[in-house]
Amino acid sequence: MISEMEVRLGQQGCKEPNFEVTRAETSEYFQRSAHVSAAKLGLPNPVTAVHINCTYVYKKAPGKLVLHWKGVFFDAMRK
Repeated sequence: MISEMEVRLGQQGCKEPNFEVTRAETSEYFQRSAHVSAAKLGLPNPVTAVHINCTYVYKKAPGKLVLHWKGVFFDAMRK
């Protein structure tokens, strides 16, 4: 769940998130920041990254995100 007040994945959460948006060339950004291939995550180039004080969220497509939570990437969809 992602809202203005909290970001939550299962029982773990992050209260009062800040949302800092950056755009970067996808492959360079992921190699530098996460040591992973952006192509395997299905992310566009350039990627829109949103830093939330406890994690990062990446815009994949309209209504679809990739959430990077404690070293693991998850696909997320708007409900």
